[in-house]
Parts: sequence; C-alpha cells; structure tokens
Amino acid sequence: SIDVFDSLSQIIFCDTHHIDSLQHLQEDTISFQWYCTQNGDYIVALQTLLLNDCMKDNDTSFTEAHILSYPSEFYYDDNTFEAGLGIGIEDIFALEFTPPYYPCCIESFKIHMESFGGPVDTFQYIAMILDDDGILGAPGTIIGQDTITGVYNGWNSVNLKQLGIEIDSGCFYAGYSPLMSLPNVTLHGDRDLPFVYLSWYYRQSTNEWVRFSHSNYDPGIRVFVDYPNAVSEDVINTNFKNLFSISPSVSNGKFKCSFSTSKDCRVDIALYSLDGRKIKCLFGDYVKKGFHNFYPNIGSVPQGIYFIRLRCANFEAIEKFIIIR
Repeated sequence: SIDVFDSLSQIIFCDTHHIDSLQHLQEDTISFQWYCTQNGDYIVALQTLLLNDCMKDNDTSFTEAHILSYPSEFYYDDNTFEAGLGIGIEDIFALEFTPPYYPCCIESFKIHMESFGGPVDTFQYIAMILDDDGILGAPGTIIGQDTITGVYNGWNSVNLKQLGIEIDSGCFYAGYSPLMSLPNVTLHGDRDLPFVYLSWYYRQSTNEWVRFSHSNYDPGIRVFVDYPNAVSEDVINTNFKNLFSISPSVSNGKFKCSFSTSKDCRVDIALYSLDGRKIKCLFGDYVKKGFHNFYPNIGSVPQGIYFIRLRCANFEAIEKFIIIR
C-alpha cells in the first residue's frame, strides 16, 4: 500500500499495487499516479500487506518529498500587437528562455504573425530550439527543429514533443526562420515595461548573432514545457507536525508506535504504570525529523492498564495502553 501525507499528517493520497513475487532482500520499483496540485512537503509511506508472514514491521518505509510546481508556459509578451520586425529568408529570430527547474522537456511553442495590407495566406518556416553555447550569451547549436506551415493574423503552434528535447541546465532559445518571402508581415510583440531584452537576430549576410533591441521589443513567442521530475528530495524545508500514536491501544503484547518530530532530536518513549512508575524503556535514540514506526517488545510486562509517554526536545505526549493476557 502507498499513502501520501501532507505536513499536517493528513492522508491526501492512497493506493495499492500487486507484486507477484519478491524474494528476501530483493528490490522492486512501484510507479503510481499522484496528481499533486500544491507545492509543499510530503511523506510517501510504503508498506506491504502480506498477512501471517511473521514479519513484525513488514518492511515499512517513509520517504520525504518536496513538490515543486512550475508554470508550463513561458512568455514575455502581453498578447497585444505593438511593434513590427522585418526578417529575411534564412535569417533567424530567437528569444531566450530560462526554466525555473531542471530537467525541462520542450513540448511545443507558438508564435504570432500579423499581415499589413498584404494577402492573408499561409507561409512556411522552420521552428527551432537552440542551446546556450554561443559566443557572448548568443544562441548556439540548433538541438531540434521542424518545418511548419503557418497562417497570418494568429497564433501558430509547433509540436516539438516528438523531438525529445531536454534542457538540463542554463537557458535555451526558441526561434524561427522563414522559408519564403514574408511581405508586410511582422511578429506580434510587446513594447510595454518591464523590458527584458532577450531577443537575438542572426544575420545570414554577416554570419553573426546580434542582440535585437528595436524599440524595446520582444516577440510573441511562447514555449510550453514539461518537468518529468518535479519531486525533489534534495531541496527540503520541511515543517512536520509533532505527533504520537499507538495502534491498537488494547493488545496482548504486539502493537505499533508511530511518531513524527518537527526537527532532528533525541526521542525517548517509555511504559509507565498508573501510579507513575517507569516500567520499561521502549525507545531511546536520536532520529531525523519526519515519521517513524517501531514495534516495542513488552512480552514480560503483566496484564494491566499503563501509559506510554514520548519525550523529545520540544514535544511530549502520553497515550493510554491496556495489556490483556
């Protein structure tokens, strides 16, 4: 079984998977669909459900996960036409994008073309993604491209998912180059503050990239991405809640203690009689913050009513416990 807890210890997801056979000490991988819609810290708990296998804790494990949700659409324009750009055949116009998280997979991008007085018709262009290995911050090598037939006076979408472009670090550039003359045509663009100056223009005649700063203009190019690994165990700022519970509270000897600490600390758990005498130490060790489970050994403790107390640096809790022989 798989359970996902939020930082308040509430279960927000549960699922079960079947494994046909698994030998002692053998490892396996389970994939599950958990559609997380909120940033935050979570605990992913995995426990086998085999009955009568004589394994007390049954290989229960907990993993801390920090969920990072990022926008899938990158753009720098405000969707209003405010500037024009003339571009020739075999020239390239590219706009710089920096993902907030890596790896980043390029899904698609779209550009907006406008026509002024000329025929409203279709046109062909090469849509491309370039890396950032160019000179002085300019676009570098083309790492994926596709030939597209577009239309004037609207957005033109380009599906690049099949190219499998993955960005592991730095920035990338989304650009285009026309395959035919484009009279009276302009890229849809933005001249409003704040200006980002992320546009580059490759002149075929001089074989060089130049920074494009026409009237503080950046074009209407929007990129859509996917983050295949939006779960990070490396960047964790967890605020776990202090918790303590026992299950079941009435037992003939076998039961489970579960606790959660908000920080790394020493935890002491002991069994006490009704008059406050310490009967047995059940747990005493330094632990990392988060969820923990263990199964105490109370085989020699006689029948009766007891209390189990947990103490740590900034938390104390008591649970009533009844032993029936």
